[in-house]
Amino acid sequence: MLPRCLFLSVSSSVFRFHVVRASLEQHVGLAWNIARIRP
Repeated sequence: MLPRCLFLSVSSSVFRFHVVRASLEQHVGLAWNIARIRP
C-alpha cells in the first residue's frame, strides 16, 4: 500500500499538470483564433 504523502504528492502533481495543460490549450486556441482572423 502506498504511503499517504506519496499519494498526495502524485495527485497534486497530476492536478498541476492538468491545470497547466488546460491553460496552454486555452492560450493556443486564443492565439490560433487571432491568427485565423488576421488576413
